[in-house]
Amino acid sequence: MNKCKILLVVLLVIMFFKSQVLGQDVSTGLGAPSYGVLIKANFPGANGGWSRGYRISNQDNTEKFFGLGAMGSINNGISSFSYGWVGKSYDKASLYFLANGNVGLGVKNPSERFEIYKSTTSPGVLSLRSNRNDAQHVDVGRITAKQLETEVARIGLSRGKGTYTGYLTFWTKAENSEELKQSMVLDANGNLGIGTNNTNGYKLAVKGSMAASEIKVLDVSSWADFVFAENYKLKSLTELEHFIKEYKHLPDIPSEKQVKQDGISVGEMNAKLLQKIEEQSLYIIEMNKQIIELRKRLETLEQSSIN
Repeated sequence: MNKCKILLVVLLVIMFFKSQVLGQDVSTGLGAPSYGVLIKANFPGANGGWSRGYRISNQDNTEKFFGLGAMGSINNGISSFSYGWVGKSYDKASLYFLANGNVGLGVKNPSERFEIYKSTTSPGVLSLRSNRNDAQHVDVGRITAKQLETEVARIGLSRGKGTYTGYLTFWTKAENSEELKQSMVLDANGNLGIGTNNTNGYKLAVKGSMAASEIKVLDVSSWADFVFAENYKLKSLTELEHFIKEYKHLPDIPSEKQVKQDGISVGEMNAKLLQKIEEQSLYIIEMNKQIIELRKRLETLEQSSIN
């Protein structure tokens, strides 16, 4: 509200050379009053509304170029302020500001501290630009702690290392932390990093734990059903035993060292684990056949010994 008042006073001083007054009780000049321009809205005993303003027009006053003013109401001679405006006219103003401090761009009765409305179909409502070579970022929004000047959150538009690259950053502050920390970044390639600004080319990179009710992997290049194909060569249990003794992990499964170094792909690892389960199923089926065969032989031997 203070900024709006300062803007109003400065514009009034600049435009004193040509003005159109919407009422009486106006003092202008350098002598009296000492501050240049004074517009009063005193109406002893009156009731209704009042308005005061300045306007710049063409030579015959047929086209309005620019104006500013204020409006309010009167109750038994006591004036009160309703809203002020800056623009071509009060009904087609670009900027409105209310008595409660709310400011609107294209909004006559802004319900928020700052509200923007655009009725045209062209894209964009708000544009922030900086062409300074030393400008690294533009802050879109900052939030300070209650009754303190300590900044607790920030959203910024940052310039990348390339000539035409940029990224979006989110900064937050923990309860016992002394400074803001970058908590999330959306880089120039559309990759999102949470807890890290290095996504390593992944669309989503998270440094820390995650919790989800469901994760669905859509792009699966292959599944493990090839194990059940007729031409699939299943290692013998003896070969499997030798492999485990030598390498200390299952065939086609990465080692602990490799996992710690490179991580694992969830979709690929699920397919590998399924492959091992299906191979175990084949081993169990084969062992069951052998058990049945051994039982038959045992029954035959027992029958022979009885006879």
